[in-house]
Amino acid sequence: MAALEEEFTLSAVPLGAGPDGLLGVEQCDKTDQFLITDGGRTVILYKVSDQKPLGSWSVKQGQVITCPAVCNFQTGEYIVVHDSKVLRLWTNEDVNLDKVFKATLSAEVYRIHSIPGTEPLVLFKEGAVRGLEALLAEPQQKIETVISDEEVINMEITLLMYKSLTQVS
Repeated sequence: MAALEEEFTLSAVPLGAGPDGLLGVEQCDKTDQFLITDGGRTVILYKVSDQKPLGSWSVKQGQVITCPAVCNFQTGEYIVVHDSKVLRLWTNEDVNLDKVFKATLSAEVYRIHSIPGTEPLVLFKEGAVRGLEALLAEPQQKIETVISDEEVINMEITLLMYKSLTQVS
């Protein structure tokens, strides 16, 4: 059962407010921790109960984070994509994103979805979906085009697709 508590502001910047806004706020593997991804270069791990950041990671100058960072609930690692095709994995102990695991993918990523109890799913801009493990085993695999040039993925479609994919497994 949910308990109502006093509210507080994680960020005064609205979600999706361009390069200065937030790309996303995603739950972590610990109940009161969230990953906050800004529209530029930074991911912040925030602990709600303490109302303070626990860690912060940034990509290099000239690189841009292109989808919200998520937690891999199976491993406790964090995942982010920058420059649409470069996937990075790291843990709390890592300090520099430039020195963590990196996989350059063959197609542009739209979003990564991760929920407890399942492998993270990578949704590509052209509509294809891959499990993270299969993608890491072969990062340069051919990614098929599922949607036409006239079609666009929007958040509502993504959530419906995500719900359908999780119900299948």
